[in-house]
Amino acid sequence: MGIESPKDDYKVEPPEVFIDKKGFDPSDPVGYLNSFAIRANAPTRFFMS
Repeated sequence: MGIESPKDDYKVEPPEVFIDKKGFDPSDPVGYLNSFAIRANAPTRFFMS
């Protein structure tokens, strides 16, 4: 087709392009997810009085 493709498989985007202002490195998606305070696997405590 004559279309050149990028040499890199991915690129690291700067934090300014994301709504949460957190940088995203595609080689470490788990680190990105763990950087949030709210996570699905975070311990949850309910207090009933």
